[in-house]
Amino acid sequence: MKRDENNPTSPKRSLTKRRSKLLQGVSILLIVLIAWIVANRGHPERVRQSQTTLTTEYGALVNGTLYRATDVVHGENTVPTILACPVASTVERVLFRDDARLELYRLGNSGNLLFSVSDGAIRYGLSTVRQRDPMRSGFSGFTVGSIRPSSRRYLGEFACSKQRKGALVMGTSTQSSLPAYPLNIDTVRFRQVSERGGNVTDLATIRGTNLVLVGSRVFWNRAEPDTRLSVTHGADYWTEVGGHSDLMLTDLVSGKVQRVGSSLPSYCDLEPGNNGVLWTSARAYPDRSRDLIYSRAEDGSVYHICTLEAGQSPGMSIEDGDTLYWYLSGTRADHAIALMATDLKSGGVRTVFDRSDEPLASDWAVLQSQDELLTIAHGSLFCMVRSSVDQRQVSLARIWLDKHNRLEIVQKLPLKCFGCRFDQGYLYYGVLEAEPSIIPSFFSDQPPDREALYRIPIPK
Repeated sequence: MKRDENNPTSPKRSLTKRRSKLLQGVSILLIVLIAWIVANRGHPERVRQSQTTLTTEYGALVNGTLYRATDVVHGENTVPTILACPVASTVERVLFRDDARLELYRLGNSGNLLFSVSDGAIRYGLSTVRQRDPMRSGFSGFTVGSIRPSSRRYLGEFACSKQRKGALVMGTSTQSSLPAYPLNIDTVRFRQVSERGGNVTDLATIRGTNLVLVGSRVFWNRAEPDTRLSVTHGADYWTEVGGHSDLMLTDLVSGKVQRVGSSLPSYCDLEPGNNGVLWTSARAYPDRSRDLIYSRAEDGSVYHICTLEAGQSPGMSIEDGDTLYWYLSGTRADHAIALMATDLKSGGVRTVFDRSDEPLASDWAVLQSQDELLTIAHGSLFCMVRSSVDQRQVSLARIWLDKHNRLEIVQKLPLKCFGCRFDQGYLYYGVLEAEPSIIPSFFSDQPPDREALYRIPIPK
């Protein structure tokens, strides 16, 4: 007897129907999965949670690993120690313990370390253990104009003038010598250890001031006493400084030392960036503007960036090809910071972003930082911005270089976030979260906060 294949109760028809329903179910699951991935693209991903504070204490976040240098009590001694911890782990590993007779070198009153991770190696500065003078800041003890009568007006500090001889003869100006600032020259020993640990390598020993470590190269001031004059003209007075110090650049790997600046004051401040340093040079009275100069760490090239007005100062910088992007503060009464760009070949300077330029940006101000809060990814420039309405609100922003409305808020971060770092296409940040407790709150104290580490992808 022949089977009727069109019969809905036949085995073949039933099997086909079940396969069809299965394929429909799988299709629905795929659609839901794709929709979930799209909806959660860019959402924060928790990397780990720990009882101890980790994020902000690390010196560098490189290739998914957090590195730091610190003085650790080991036995009866305090030992300079290099540690590493993958971002997805809470287990910190000791890479190297250094000589207990030395300590990690810290920069003046800021306490910042000379510490960098690049090219598979960790480099750091050490100094001999000593009792630090709390007033040790390079030129503390001198307060210019502090003993002057209040009726007189102090105009600031200028470079030594070569044109005042005629004025002095005419009796319109008087000058007197001032003592030079004391030179607190540091001796810093640089060492290197692999990212995987192992033996340490001695690199170089530098005697100078104002040291800045950029990758494997060190900028430092070969300091000499300044010539300092106090000049009075009517009710006005000012200080003139003639610098005799040289700005040096040392390659810790090759040992090459070169001079990249001359006639600098002994206390010349260097503003570190991703690829080099910025500094300013004063002009002679009555010109209150300052020259902004940049030196690239890779080869020691020196560029005159622009002329800054009185009160303006540079911040963090990063190179992209022949363009240098850098922060500029002091341009606005509300302390908003502008982002500038300089073509290092032509010398042209332009404003990339100033919040006053765009209606969308009126509620946001660019953050300034000495760390990695400015990065270039996927052909775009990314930075951190803070809301001028709620100072607690920080966001990741993209600055388009070829659009009229240049600021795009990519992701608002939690109000209690801190320790922001860029690495491998992600923005990492820490958040303090309450530790869950199974004990009712009326039986115990408030549970301690734990630091959770989150990351979000930098969009393409």
